[in-house]
Formats: sequence, structure tokens, C-alpha cells
Amino acid sequence: MPVRCALKSIDLSRARERPGRAAGAALFVTAENVLSDCTPRVPKLSGALRGSGRTRAAGDLRVVVEWGTDADTAAYARPQYYGNFNHPNQPGVQSPARWFDEAEREDGRRWVQLFDHELKARV
Repeated sequence: MPVRCALKSIDLSRARERPGRAAGAALFVTAENVLSDCTPRVPKLSGALRGSGRTRAAGDLRVVVEWGTDADTAAYARPQYYGNFNHPNQPGVQSPARWFDEAEREDGRRWVQLFDHELKARV
């Protein structure tokens, strides 16, 4: 007959938190890579718009990648993103409208793989 033991006093609260923390950390690493992949595509006149890019937490397991995060670049970011450019692209600088969408088309599959890899490394 097998020996059976009942575990009665184990605190599982930390174990329950771990998957959420791991997913949050993996998501943050992925978002930072998204920002890095998008940055060369952001229009550059003075460099302020490119420099304004950041990631921020937006609730449970949500991270936002955004540009135009200060007063000087906020009004400028939206028309640049949606294609109402007020300056020509500079030679040698890839600056399409909807730069995130273009980066996602090119790099989106890698972002998913990165998230999966980072999550597995943390769980």
C-alpha cells in the first residue's frame, strides 16, 4: 500500500503570483523591444519625437508603447503617425506613417516568439 501524505499548511500565495509577475516581466521586455524596433521608423526632424518614445504599464498585463509623451511632441506625434507630415523625410531615414504598424508587419512574429521565450524563462 502506498504512503500518502496530505499537505495542509503550505502557503501557495507566492506560487499563484509568479505566473502573473512572469508574464508582466516578459511583456515589459517585449514592449522595450517593440519600442527599439519602431524607433528608426519614427520621423526625425529635430529628434524630439523619436526621443519621446517610452513604454508604460497600463493595467494588469498591459503595456503601452507611445510617442509624444511631453507637451512639445504631443501635438506633433499624431499627425506624423497618421501621415499628415509637415516635413519631408530626411535622406537615409526610414519614416513611414503608422510606423508601429509597419514594424509589426516586419517584426511581429519575432515579438511573439520573444514574449514566449521570456515567459518560459521566468516561470
